[in-house]
Amino acid sequence: MATERLSQKTEILKWLQAGYTITRKESVALCNCYALPQRIMDLRNEGWLIIKERPRVKGARYAVYRLLGRVDDIEGGVNNDTFR
Repeated sequence: MATERLSQKTEILKWLQAGYTITRKESVALCNCYALPQRIMDLRNEGWLIIKERPRVKGARYAVYRLLGRVDDIEGGVNNDTFR
């Protein structure tokens, strides 16, 4: 019996919910996802609050995404537009 594969979006969400951050390189290794910004946008549109950090390593910047929770669960009127 074949195992049903989770969607890229679901695998990324599970990874973030486990407390990890994710980069594009990690998303490729995790679920063969080369379109991480689009999957993050999909999750944000579903109400997940995800921030993007831009650390610099050896002069180059890259995006690291971190899940803060559901927009509805955060007090103080915070939304994804605050962190884009």
